[in-house]
Amino acid sequence: MTPESVQPISKQRIFVGSAYLGTARSRTNLTIWIQALVDKVVFDAMIRDKDGDIVAIGVQYTKNGETSIVHARKEVIVSAGTFHSPKILELSGIGDADLLRSLGIDVVIDNPHVGENLQTHPYCTMAFEVRDQEGFQTMDGLIRQDPSTIKAAMESYQKQQEGPFTKSGLNATAHLPLPSYLMSTDGKTELDKVFKQSCEGAEPGKTTAAFAKAYEKFVHSVMSSPTEASVLYYSFPGFAMIEGEGGMADIPPGSKNWFTAATLLAHALSRGSTHITSASSSSLGLTVDPKCLSHPFDVEVLARHVQQLETISKTEPLASHLVRDGRHLPSSNNLSNLDEARDLVRQKAVAAHHYSDTCSMMPRELGGVVDEQLRVHWCKNLRVCDFSIAPLMTRCNPQATVYGIAEHGARIIKSSS
Repeated sequence: MTPESVQPISKQRIFVGSAYLGTARSRTNLTIWIQALVDKVVFDAMIRDKDGDIVAIGVQYTKNGETSIVHARKEVIVSAGTFHSPKILELSGIGDADLLRSLGIDVVIDNPHVGENLQTHPYCTMAFEVRDQEGFQTMDGLIRQDPSTIKAAMESYQKQQEGPFTKSGLNATAHLPLPSYLMSTDGKTELDKVFKQSCEGAEPGKTTAAFAKAYEKFVHSVMSSPTEASVLYYSFPGFAMIEGEGGMADIPPGSKNWFTAATLLAHALSRGSTHITSASSSSLGLTVDPKCLSHPFDVEVLARHVQQLETISKTEPLASHLVRDGRHLPSSNNLSNLDEARDLVRQKAVAAHHYSDTCSMMPRELGGVVDEQLRVHWCKNLRVCDFSIAPLMTRCNPQATVYGIAEHGARIIKSSS
């Protein structure tokens, strides 16, 4: 069981605003502007630090149609997230020189790795019809927007702080390795063969060869271990199927109840990118290409876990809660056939909203954008502090890691100021 973002006494949702901003907003050294759009970080070409690196002198922003510059006394910190932190850097002249020049942006720092190495967790969902039995409650009434179910849930929440509104229902998880048959001698031989063929058949990306090789070695070590998790399994007491294009599927008509389970790939080898397509900050010109499942090995791993999930659904104690030969979505004639499992993954897998790594903390020669002090390479008073700095995707939901980066980043900044 994993923790939830719910205050245990009041049963109210906890988020960054209530947990951090609420206590900090009264500080005299904090000013918050809303509806202010950052255009770019400003540099003075005539100013260099003692090492000859460029120096950030402020931030240009637009508010109520007026453009202004706020000047930095010490440094500038970009915390705009996986998509918008690299966007701000590129708008500021930090990124691939060819891209920036094509958009008419003056190149301040040529670093083609800005916006690259985009990673996330691809996952597949499967829904099973459940038996009507006491003690197995689902959230299908809420999903169907049944008025009586919603009323009862709201009364339970308001009067006793109990019921479905006090939880997400997504906190039953398991981190599991590849199925045990792949840990045998023959299984490892098969795995090594598939891994080698997949890596040889993968399309080369913009990631440096050194990083790609190191990451492949890391992923292979995870997949070869009987104790390291290659996938996160999670379940939901209700219908929560995700369509192949990423939207929620409509619950089937009728009054039947459902149980949904998912397999989420912990360490995908596929990597994408995000880049600006316009020199204007107000433009929506931003490309996002996650390239999910572009690496063949990701399909191979997810397909085997989809097969494992099908096996789990037919194993006690879960099997007795599901309708024998009942409805099963997505439907498949024979998931024991690996080709069918692969096809299901290709058709139904979606990307989790866990995007990261577009301003990776690595040496520049490996493909990095920031150093271990969060500083942009060749500009020591410009930092990035958000999930975009992660060089590798976390094994699970990254929420706690994002908060950890912020906490540790604050310590780094304070210790060096």
